[in-house]
Amino acid sequence: MVRDLIEQSLQADGALIRLSPEMDEAICELRNWLFDRVYQVDHIHLDFLKASRLLRELFLHYQENENIFLAHGGRRLSEDVLEISIADFIAGMTDRFALAVYNQIFLPQPWKSQ
Repeated sequence: MVRDLIEQSLQADGALIRLSPEMDEAICELRNWLFDRVYQVDHIHLDFLKASRLLRELFLHYQENENIFLAHGGRRLSEDVLEISIADFIAGMTDRFALAVYNQIFLPQPWKSQ
C-alpha cells in the first residue's frame, strides 16, 4: 500500500497524493471486512466504548491536574496548549501503559503502602 501510494504520487509529479484504483478498491474491501467482522461486533464494540471512556477520563484528569500529567511523563513547552499536549501524550500510550495509569489513578489500592 505504501509503495503504491509513493509510486502513484510520483507519477503525478508529487502534485497529488493518491492510490491506484486497484489499491483503493482493496482498501475499501478491507474497510468493509473490518466493519463487518471487527468494529461492529457487539462484544468488541463494548470494548471500544470502554476504551473510549478510559481515554476520556485520563484526559480530563490530566487537564485538571497538570502536575500529575507531567509526573507521568507528559511534556509541555510554555507555548503549547495543555489540551494538545495531553492528547499527544495519550495518543502515544500503549494499551498496557494506559490501563496501568488508569488503575493507578482511579482504582483503590489498599494493599499498597502510602
